[in-house]
Amino acid sequence: MRVRSTLLILLFTAACGDGDGDGTGPEVAPAIAVVAPVPDSAIAGAPLGSVAVVVTRNGSNAVRGAWVKFAVVQGGGQLSSDSVQTNDAGVAEVLWTLGAQPGTQVVRAAITGGEVTFTTRGAPVRAQVSTGLRHTCALNRRGTPYCWGSDENGQLGNDSALAGRHVPTRVGGEARAFWSISAGSAHTCGVAVDHRVFCWGNGFDGQLGNGMELSPTPKPVAGSTRFTKVVAGALHTCALTASGEAWCWGRNTYGEIGGVGGSGVPRQMQGPAPFSQLAGGGMHTCGRTMSGAIYCWGYNGLGQLGDGTQADRGSPVSVTGPAMSTISAGSAVSCATATGGVSYCWGEDNFEQLGNGNGENPCMIKEFRHRCSTTPVAVQPAISFGVLAPGFVHVCALTPVGAAWCWGDNTLGQLGTGSASSATAMAVAHPQPFEDIDTGQFHTCAITSTYAVQCWGENSSGQLGDGTASRRHTPTSIAGGTLPQG
Repeated sequence: MRVRSTLLILLFTAACGDGDGDGTGPEVAPAIAVVAPVPDSAIAGAPLGSVAVVVTRNGSNAVRGAWVKFAVVQGGGQLSSDSVQTNDAGVAEVLWTLGAQPGTQVVRAAITGGEVTFTTRGAPVRAQVSTGLRHTCALNRRGTPYCWGSDENGQLGNDSALAGRHVPTRVGGEARAFWSISAGSAHTCGVAVDHRVFCWGNGFDGQLGNGMELSPTPKPVAGSTRFTKVVAGALHTCALTASGEAWCWGRNTYGEIGGVGGSGVPRQMQGPAPFSQLAGGGMHTCGRTMSGAIYCWGYNGLGQLGDGTQADRGSPVSVTGPAMSTISAGSAVSCATATGGVSYCWGEDNFEQLGNGNGENPCMIKEFRHRCSTTPVAVQPAISFGVLAPGFVHVCALTPVGAAWCWGDNTLGQLGTGSASSATAMAVAHPQPFEDIDTGQFHTCAITSTYAVQCWGENSSGQLGDGTASRRHTPTSIAGGTLPQG
């Protein structure tokens, strides 16, 4: 997308004569110009922000008090006013809320003798849900963020004296739409409609990206870089630019943000070819290139980097295995689906998170025996998953048609099967296909294309969003069934 700038794109109307406008000749007609272009795309049905024009005479002299008429000419959106007078700087602006239907949206600003237009493409927000350690967040169709569960560090973002919520609660601060959202252990980040990243919650390790140690409402990360995607790890955060650059910030004990030392502000990763996808794990990070190559970096004590070793890495190392179409990362597990359709996991297997069913993946950390695999192993049964969501002690996934499967530990009901723990993938019964799924410490949440959310597992902090603190062993709807659409 184009980023707003201060460049004036002048569109002059025809002059009324050849005078210079100083009172010695015929007066020159005023001209109207765009102060800054709007983004190429924005969220349908959500506020875009302001659109502003400047009215001048002779190219530079501001015209004060001129009436500018604004009108929606395509897309059915709304404006805060249809007629505004210019201020001392010759500027007139209105707030534009896009129409609810995706497609081209156009606003016209006109003065006598001239006009300009603003054009963007309204796009829907993909249904998505993200789980932290003991909290959950999701976006409605307009990109409005809602969070629920534990809030001891402000990770719900509702500025409510760090009080937890047992039902979905709108994130506070300035009303802002988001393209995507990601929950870490006790912080949350999102990519706003203008492609700035905002974070809230715990920032003691720099994971908020703006030097703040705690923020109960969304605050922008430092710098002017614009991002298309953000992923929150346990105590670190990474984001991806449109050109495939990876930027990371937060704790760097094991190299999870790359380079040397932690960073309280975004720092560009040095590594392989541009990334098309990033995944934030507990203390490691992974990325996928356009060619399907997977790279990981950070803590590797249980083989979660997938390079055949247990050595920590401060820069990206290649994962052993085929080209992948997806990548995801959990506490100490990474999972991906190959372009051929087979799904793989690697890393910790102490709770059967690898899903390969053999229970025999020995590895050592110092003198202690664990189960893990330092290279990818195929999940059983052989199902091609479009979404993979490794968590703390379990993994859940979605098939391309939205069927949920889970495996690993089920002590607190986090598999949603109502049965025992499982070393292989088990189907989860649910009435509608899911669009997205994610796993927290001991809970799981999923969302449909109609923004209905169901959760299951541990619920002591209200992270299931059903208005109770009761544990659920099968999918249970959040209070209200679907996210509010405001």
